[in-house]
Amino acid sequence: SKIEAGRLEVESIACEVYRVIADVVTVMRVRADEKEISLEYQFDGEIPATIQSDPARLRQVLTNLVGNAIKFTEQGGVRVVAKLVQEVDRPQMMIQIIDTGIGMTEEGTAKIFDPFSQADASVTRRFGGTGLGLSISKRFAEALGGAVTVSSQVGVGSIFTVTIDCGSLDGIAMITPDPTELEMASDDEEHLAISLPNMRVLLV
Repeated sequence: SKIEAGRLEVESIACEVYRVIADVVTVMRVRADEKEISLEYQFDGEIPATIQSDPARLRQVLTNLVGNAIKFTEQGGVRVVAKLVQEVDRPQMMIQIIDTGIGMTEEGTAKIFDPFSQADASVTRRFGGTGLGLSISKRFAEALGGAVTVSSQVGVGSIFTVTIDCGSLDGIAMITPDPTELEMASDDEEHLAISLPNMRVLLV
Protein backbone atom coordinates (compact mmCIF):
# COMPACT_ATOMS: atom_id res chain seq x y z
CA SER A 1 0.00 0.00 0.00
CA LYS A 2 2.83 2.41 0.84
CA ILE A 3 4.51 1.67 -2.50
CA GLU A 4 1.30 2.31 -4.43
CA ALA A 5 0.74 5.55 -2.54
CA GLY A 6 4.28 6.70 -3.34
CA ARG A 7 5.09 6.71 0.38
CA LEU A 8 7.88 4.13 0.45
CA GLU A 9 10.55 5.41 2.83
CA VAL A 10 14.09 4.07 3.01
CA GLU A 11 16.88 4.87 5.44
CA SER A 12 20.46 5.67 4.56
CA ILE A 13 22.61 4.48 7.44
CA ALA A 14 25.86 2.55 7.86
CA CYS A 15 25.02 -0.98 6.78
CA GLU A 16 27.21 -4.09 6.97
CA VAL A 17 26.07 -5.93 3.85
CA TYR A 18 28.06 -9.05 4.68
CA ARG A 19 26.28 -9.40 8.03
CA VAL A 20 22.86 -8.96 6.43
CA ILE A 21 23.69 -11.73 3.95
CA ALA A 22 25.03 -14.00 6.69
CA ASP A 23 21.94 -13.43 8.85
CA VAL A 24 19.50 -14.12 6.00
CA VAL A 25 21.30 -17.31 5.01
CA THR A 26 21.49 -18.50 8.64
CA VAL A 27 17.73 -18.03 9.09
CA MET A 28 16.76 -19.51 5.72
CA ARG A 29 19.06 -22.52 6.03
CA VAL A 30 16.41 -24.25 8.16
CA ARG A 31 14.16 -24.41 5.09
CA ALA A 32 16.99 -25.59 2.86
CA ASP A 33 17.90 -28.34 5.36
CA GLU A 34 14.27 -29.48 5.42
CA LYS A 35 14.41 -29.96 1.64
CA GLU A 36 17.90 -31.50 1.83
CA ILE A 37 19.40 -28.89 -0.51
CA SER A 38 22.45 -26.72 0.10
CA LEU A 39 22.42 -23.01 0.92
CA GLU A 40 25.77 -21.22 0.87
CA TYR A 41 27.13 -17.72 0.40
CA GLN A 42 30.44 -16.27 -0.72
CA PHE A 43 32.15 -12.95 -1.47
CA ASP A 44 33.76 -12.39 -4.84
CA GLY A 45 36.74 -10.17 -3.99
CA GLU A 46 36.89 -7.36 -1.46
CA ILE A 47 33.74 -5.52 -0.40
CA PRO A 48 33.25 -2.40 1.75
CA ALA A 49 33.07 -2.94 5.51
CA THR A 50 30.00 -0.65 5.47
CA ILE A 51 27.86 1.09 2.87
CA GLN A 52 25.16 3.75 3.18
CA SER A 53 21.85 1.94 2.72
CA ASP A 54 18.77 0.55 4.49
CA PRO A 55 19.65 -2.80 6.07
CA ALA A 56 16.01 -3.62 6.90
CA ARG A 57 14.86 -3.20 3.28
CA LEU A 58 17.89 -5.10 1.97
CA ARG A 59 17.13 -7.93 4.40
CA GLN A 60 13.53 -8.08 3.12
CA VAL A 61 14.67 -8.27 -0.51
CA LEU A 62 17.23 -11.01 0.17
CA THR A 63 14.85 -12.99 2.38
CA ASN A 64 12.26 -12.98 -0.39
CA LEU A 65 14.70 -13.95 -3.15
CA VAL A 66 16.47 -16.66 -1.14
CA GLY A 67 13.09 -17.98 0.05
CA ASN A 68 11.87 -18.19 -3.56
CA ALA A 69 15.07 -19.91 -4.68
CA ILE A 70 14.66 -22.54 -1.97
CA LYS A 71 10.96 -22.98 -2.74
CA PHE A 72 11.58 -23.68 -6.43
CA THR A 73 14.66 -25.90 -5.95
CA GLU A 74 14.26 -29.63 -5.34
CA GLN A 75 17.81 -30.82 -6.02
CA GLY A 76 21.22 -29.19 -5.79
CA GLY A 77 21.04 -25.92 -3.91
CA VAL A 78 21.16 -22.16 -3.68
CA ARG A 79 24.23 -19.93 -3.67
CA VAL A 80 24.43 -16.25 -2.74
CA VAL A 81 27.40 -14.40 -4.28
CA ALA A 82 28.19 -10.77 -3.39
CA LYS A 83 30.68 -8.41 -4.97
CA LEU A 84 31.44 -4.73 -5.44
CA VAL A 85 30.88 -3.33 -8.94
CA GLN A 86 31.54 0.10 -10.42
CA GLU A 87 28.50 1.37 -12.31
CA VAL A 88 28.83 4.69 -14.15
CA ASP A 89 31.20 6.26 -11.63
CA ARG A 90 29.23 5.05 -8.63
CA PRO A 91 29.99 1.96 -6.58
CA GLN A 92 27.25 -0.62 -6.16
CA MET A 93 26.91 -3.90 -4.34
CA MET A 94 25.78 -6.73 -6.58
CA ILE A 95 24.26 -9.77 -4.89
CA GLN A 96 23.32 -12.80 -7.00
CA ILE A 97 21.01 -15.56 -5.82
CA ILE A 98 21.79 -18.60 -7.96
CA ASP A 99 19.63 -21.73 -7.80
CA THR A 100 19.41 -25.09 -9.51
CA GLY A 101 15.62 -25.05 -9.49
CA ILE A 102 12.82 -25.45 -12.01
CA GLY A 103 13.76 -22.33 -13.98
CA MET A 104 11.50 -20.25 -16.20
CA THR A 105 10.85 -19.59 -19.86
CA GLU A 106 11.72 -16.22 -21.39
CA GLU A 107 8.00 -15.44 -21.40
CA GLY A 108 7.80 -16.30 -17.70
CA THR A 109 10.72 -14.07 -16.71
CA ALA A 110 9.18 -11.15 -18.61
CA LYS A 111 6.18 -10.94 -16.29
CA ILE A 112 7.26 -12.20 -12.87
CA PHE A 113 7.95 -8.68 -11.56
CA ASP A 114 4.39 -7.59 -12.32
CA PRO A 115 2.16 -7.42 -9.21
CA PHE A 116 0.11 -10.59 -8.65
CA SER A 117 1.93 -12.39 -11.48
CA GLN A 118 3.80 -15.67 -11.48
CA ALA A 119 5.58 -17.49 -14.30
CA ASP A 120 2.42 -19.49 -15.11
CA ALA A 121 -0.72 -20.86 -13.48
CA SER A 122 0.85 -24.24 -12.73
CA VAL A 123 3.36 -22.51 -10.43
CA THR A 124 0.52 -21.05 -8.35
CA ARG A 125 -1.18 -24.45 -8.15
CA ARG A 126 2.01 -26.28 -7.17
CA PHE A 127 3.80 -23.78 -4.96
CA GLY A 128 1.20 -21.23 -3.86
CA GLY A 129 2.05 -17.58 -3.26
CA THR A 130 0.48 -14.29 -4.27
CA GLY A 131 2.94 -13.07 -6.89
CA LEU A 132 3.65 -9.93 -4.86
CA GLY A 133 7.06 -10.70 -3.35
CA LEU A 134 9.15 -10.04 -6.47
CA SER A 135 7.22 -6.90 -7.36
CA ILE A 136 7.83 -5.48 -3.87
CA SER A 137 11.48 -6.59 -3.86
CA LYS A 138 12.05 -4.83 -7.18
CA ARG A 139 10.58 -1.58 -5.87
CA PHE A 140 12.67 -1.80 -2.68
CA ALA A 141 15.86 -2.33 -4.70
CA GLU A 142 14.99 0.63 -6.94
CA ALA A 143 14.42 2.78 -3.86
CA LEU A 144 17.94 1.75 -2.73
CA GLY A 145 19.37 3.04 -6.02
CA GLY A 146 19.55 -0.28 -7.82
CA ALA A 147 17.43 -2.96 -9.44
CA VAL A 148 16.47 -6.64 -9.47
CA THR A 149 16.93 -8.59 -12.70
CA VAL A 150 16.67 -12.27 -13.60
CA SER A 151 18.08 -14.75 -16.09
CA SER A 152 16.69 -18.26 -16.17
CA GLN A 153 16.63 -21.53 -18.06
CA VAL A 154 13.89 -24.13 -17.71
CA GLY A 155 15.14 -27.21 -15.86
CA VAL A 156 18.53 -25.62 -15.15
CA GLY A 157 17.80 -22.83 -12.68
CA SER A 158 17.57 -19.09 -12.20
CA ILE A 159 19.90 -16.24 -11.28
CA PHE A 160 18.35 -13.21 -9.58
CA THR A 161 20.68 -10.22 -9.45
CA VAL A 162 20.17 -7.44 -6.90
CA THR A 163 22.10 -4.18 -7.12
CA ILE A 164 22.03 -1.36 -4.56
CA ASP A 165 23.97 1.88 -4.26
CA CYS A 166 26.83 2.01 -1.77
CA GLY A 167 27.03 5.77 -1.24
CA SER A 168 30.48 7.29 -0.76
CA LEU A 169 33.23 4.81 0.05
CA ASP A 170 35.79 7.47 1.02
CA GLY A 171 37.69 6.23 4.06
CA ILE A 172 35.77 2.92 4.16
CA ALA A 173 37.90 -0.18 4.74
CA MET A 174 37.74 -2.95 2.15
CA ILE A 175 37.43 -6.46 3.55
CA THR A 176 37.02 -10.05 2.39
CA PRO A 177 34.62 -11.61 4.92
CA ASP A 178 35.07 -15.28 5.75
CA PRO A 179 31.70 -17.12 5.85
CA THR A 180 33.12 -19.71 8.28
CA GLU A 181 34.14 -17.02 10.78
CA LEU A 182 30.83 -15.19 10.34
CA GLU A 183 28.86 -18.35 11.07
CA MET A 184 30.96 -19.14 14.14
CA ALA A 185 30.29 -15.60 15.44
CA SER A 186 26.60 -16.03 14.64
CA ASP A 187 26.51 -19.32 16.57
CA ASP A 188 28.12 -17.64 19.58
CA GLU A 189 25.57 -14.80 19.50
CA GLU A 190 22.74 -17.29 19.13
CA HIS A 191 23.81 -19.22 22.20
CA LEU A 192 24.06 -16.02 24.20
CA ALA A 193 20.67 -14.86 22.99
CA ILE A 194 18.83 -17.95 24.22
CA SER A 195 20.43 -18.16 27.65
CA LEU A 196 17.45 -17.86 30.04
CA PRO A 197 18.61 -18.82 33.55
CA ASN A 198 16.03 -19.41 36.31
CA MET A 199 13.07 -18.89 34.03
CA ARG A 200 10.04 -20.97 33.15
CA VAL A 201 9.31 -20.77 29.44
CA LEU A 202 6.02 -21.63 27.76
CA LEU A 203 6.66 -22.58 24.14
CA VAL A 204 3.52 -22.66 21.99
